[in-house]
Amino acid sequence: MIAGLLLTGFTLSATAQIGEARSNFSVGVNGGVNLNSVSFTPTIKQNSLMGITGGLTARYISEKYFAMICGAQVELNFSQRGWDQLFEIPGENGDMVEDPTQIYTRKMSYIDIPFLAHLAFGNERGLQFFIHAGPQIGFLIGESEKIEGVNMNKLNDTQKAVYGTKIQNKFDYGITGGGGVELRTKKPVVL
Repeated sequence: MIAGLLLTGFTLSATAQIGEARSNFSVGVNGGVNLNSVSFTPTIKQNSLMGITGGLTARYISEKYFAMICGAQVELNFSQRGWDQLFEIPGENGDMVEDPTQIYTRKMSYIDIPFLAHLAFGNERGLQFFIHAGPQIGFLIGESEKIEGVNMNKLNDTQKAVYGTKIQNKFDYGITGGGGVELRTKKPVVL
């Protein structure tokens, strides 16, 4: 019994590694377009508003588990969001059609910082498919609205509350994710 207590009192250091260790740090740029709309109650009909997004990316690849390359990624992005309201009038055959004389567009510019898990599948050099997921925070840095030809007397309460009102909460947070394809070259690009 004393021998058993002595054996359990001593610990031996042990290491276990499921995957193959990596140490790959990379920095780059990203960019693209996004399509935006906003949910309101009661509903406001909208067209998708196209905005730009882009910024800097830093990624650290730490391990490879079987066929999956694992790492973490952080970004610093500029992003445009908002909505473009759809106004309709009765058409010639009674169907509702878009009224081009009435315009309401709200654009908001954000600085976004997503903290993402990076999971990639494929060859370490060559074509890789990847998945990103994680939390994101954002800060509103600017906003604008365009109002033309809108009859303010025909607006519902939601529209009246939104038109001409500045965004009060300038901090945004949420969960983000996505996927894509990446082509990794054999030689690193050094700037």
